Amino acid sequence: MAREKDTYLTAQRINGKNAVGRDVNALVGHDSFLSAEALSTIESMINMLQAIDNSAAYVIVHSNSTDGFVIEKAFLPDDKKLKNGYDQHQLQGVSCFGHKVASFFSPELRKAEGLRGLGCETFQAFVKWFENEQSNTLLYSAKVAEKDGFWLGIISLSGQTSEEQLSLSESALESFRGLIYSHLNNYNANKHIGGNKELYDKVLNNTTEGIIVIQDERIVWGNIATQEILGYPGNEYSDSLYTMIVPEDVPIVKKRYKEIINGKAIESFDIRIVNEKQEYLWLLVNGTIINYYGQPAVLAFLQDITMRKKAEEALKLSESRYRLLVNKSTDIFVEIDRHGNQIFISPAAEKLTGFTLEELQRPFSEVIHPDDIDEVSKHWKIALENPDQTHRIEYRHIHKTKGYIWVEAHGQSFLHDPEIGRVFTFVRDISDRKELELQVQEQQEKYKMISSNISDVIWIYNLAEMRFTYITPSVERLRGYRVEEAMAQSLFESLTPESIDLVKNRIEEGLKILAAQPNALIESTEELQQPCKDGSLVWIEVSTSVRMNKKGEHEILGVSRNIQDRKMAAKALFESKERYRKLIQNMEEGVLLINKKGEIVSSNDAAERILNIKPLTGRDIAHFRDMVVYENGAPYSLDKHPLKSVLETEDAGNNSILGVRLHEGVTWLKIHSDTLDLGDSNDLHMLVTFTDISNLKYKNQKLQESNATKDKFISIMAHDLKSSFNVIMGYTELLKEASVEHGIASVEEMASLTHNSAIHTLGLLNNLLDWSRAQTGHIKFNPELIDLDRLLDSVLIMQNDIAQKKSVSLFKDTNTCKAVYADKNMMSTILRNIISNAIKFTNTGGTVNIVCKKYGHVLQFSVQDDGVGMDKEKVQYLFASEEVSSTPGTDGEMGTGLGLNVSKEFVGYHQGRIYAESEPGKGTTIYVEIPMPEIA
Repeated sequence: MAREKDTYLTAQRINGKNAVGRDVNALVGHDSFLSAEALSTIESMINMLQAIDNSAAYVIVHSNSTDGFVIEKAFLPDDKKLKNGYDQHQLQGVSCFGHKVASFFSPELRKAEGLRGLGCETFQAFVKWFENEQSNTLLYSAKVAEKDGFWLGIISLSGQTSEEQLSLSESALESFRGLIYSHLNNYNANKHIGGNKELYDKVLNNTTEGIIVIQDERIVWGNIATQEILGYPGNEYSDSLYTMIVPEDVPIVKKRYKEIINGKAIESFDIRIVNEKQEYLWLLVNGTIINYYGQPAVLAFLQDITMRKKAEEALKLSESRYRLLVNKSTDIFVEIDRHGNQIFISPAAEKLTGFTLEELQRPFSEVIHPDDIDEVSKHWKIALENPDQTHRIEYRHIHKTKGYIWVEAHGQSFLHDPEIGRVFTFVRDISDRKELELQVQEQQEKYKMISSNISDVIWIYNLAEMRFTYITPSVERLRGYRVEEAMAQSLFESLTPESIDLVKNRIEEGLKILAAQPNALIESTEELQQPCKDGSLVWIEVSTSVRMNKKGEHEILGVSRNIQDRKMAAKALFESKERYRKLIQNMEEGVLLINKKGEIVSSNDAAERILNIKPLTGRDIAHFRDMVVYENGAPYSLDKHPLKSVLETEDAGNNSILGVRLHEGVTWLKIHSDTLDLGDSNDLHMLVTFTDISNLKYKNQKLQESNATKDKFISIMAHDLKSSFNVIMGYTELLKEASVEHGIASVEEMASLTHNSAIHTLGLLNNLLDWSRAQTGHIKFNPELIDLDRLLDSVLIMQNDIAQKKSVSLFKDTNTCKAVYADKNMMSTILRNIISNAIKFTNTGGTVNIVCKKYGHVLQFSVQDDGVGMDKEKVQYLFASEEVSSTPGTDGEMGTGLGLNVSKEFVGYHQGRIYAESEPGKGTTIYVEIPMPEIA
């Protein structure tokens, strides 16, 4: 066909049929699918998208099946922005396949990283080429149009897509999608826009971008978005296009309008308008020629960029602040044009050179020492040829009074950037350094001696060549390696594995900074470990900085200092402090450090635990004023406070005893205090250590009570034992006489009485022994599963004679308790004492009932008698050790009063309890409850 050369979707590049079986080859170049106008629209769309992001590449594709597409054409970025040009024609007609490739093309412009995996080597090569030109490449894709299962798509490759650019691209894409659909459905080469204006308006009024039709320099139509931007309802636009445009921008609009009408393609441009609300707006405008009702017209696209312009104003403000920083800097900042003229010089130059700024406004060649001009000119040329690099040079600069001073200049050319068009240079006075360098050069031998004997190792590491280029001879003293041996090692061979990881991270961080800011100054100080030739390790402190050498390569300048002794000392100090800290923290004694103001500045865990106050640090000792208790009960007095005395006299205070009232009661403390000089006479502190002696005081009290009880027991025991032995001695005397004067019957009775007295004495001694062992903790607790009936029977056998003498009946009921988990000896003693006590206080002819019941996991023994009973007061102190007393029985029987105390101690071993219920004249019941564990 005649327009085949202008049609990108050529028939010979399409293979196969689409998803609905229609021969897509028949669509290409025919009016029923895409006209020349439609293809022109596509190219306009790409122009619009590249105006938004001029670093992006775009690829137009169409479907050839559900698993692939054909590449129609590639649109590369501005050739001036890229190197190593790529022939986009290599892509045309290439088929690419992938599983469900259509899923990558949706109406929205979105990321489509999965396109990298397509079975298309040519496309993959294009992506890799683009990645070499633009870092951080992103792939986006969208479906532009679809008809009868056939679709047209776009792929975007961009290295710097921002959220704003993406939003603009989506808006532009939506606008052109409407036009493409309009062409797909309604247009051929002989139709114009007016042919289906209703559908066209419907499409364009749903885009977010302003679109207007301009004819004869009048706005004849605008979509809804245009009405929102300009603020005019409906189509109430002014007769003239130019009435709403700021007068200064009218000429450029007229020029662009004529260029479009004459068929010339234009780039997007900015204009200012005043909307219906009299608000100033910035618009980004692009346009193309169309046929509108048979006459040429301009279809213009409007994007409100007011916010962007405001951001640019903010950027200008930021630049002004930058200028302020430059003007305040001690270094000279100079802007030089391509001809070598100094356009701007920062005020620091007046102080550095002695000249006024006006006097320095001359070509830079006139402020340089004649002997240095050739070298500076050489670097100037290199800087212009390598704008992506920072260049450094040292030369002599004129000075008003000194003649010349040495300076160091760091510069970079931005002449290639039309928005800057300058060479930026920072100049620093290095006269002192150069003077030192000249002195070193004049005394080369002395320098060699210093470099050979200096303890620090100075070295240079070239990052481009990844090797050491210089190391001083002192490395042999540090590590045992000769200079050539150390130079032969890589950077990582000269470090331990732990230090390698740290250095790698620092280098990676530095390279990232240099990639973004070639002039950045990177300095650091680290502590590292290096292996020595003898296999040992040495700690070093390394101070480094990064500079550019004459080749334009980055080098690390380093100074390594042996800090092995310092590290060992620091380690020893740390370990000493740690031992001291652990010692203080693990002390049982509380420790407080108090300043002269009476404030606690430090405390250990024991202090907080003893005083039950957290935290103690920061509190004033006056906090404890109302809590202090003296041993003699005297009221609190600040003058008598031992800590106050220590602070005033600076004398140690030993073994003061104070009580502190806490929630749980009074805690008694034994306090030692002394002054502590922390290195400054005005910084005197008091070190207080104290011990909780509450348990000791309690034990002392209990000991006193125990001693009193023992004295009482001894008195009772002496009386009872004396009585028992008197009985035995009397009866044995009578027994001796009766054996002669009386018959055998009388001897038998006396022998029986003697036997009973001996049994009583034995019981007395057993109780005393049991009580003594319980008090001293020498008794062993051995619980086991025992037969309760058998145990109880053995006890009753021993008590039966005493019960028969008083005609007391003994009854037992243990049907529900066959076994008990307890200490057999302790349980026997408990039962013996309670039962003998019940018999003792039961009247002649009375009864004693022994009952055992089980309540859940608890066994309850009760021994009930119908004897004399007790009042409530006596019941209350029945088991109190301090109230031990012996009360005669109903038949005059005597005892020690130890039985119930021993029983209480033994019940305690079983985690049980013992208590009594009694009424005078009605008898007494003693209860013993023993918890029973579950035994498998």
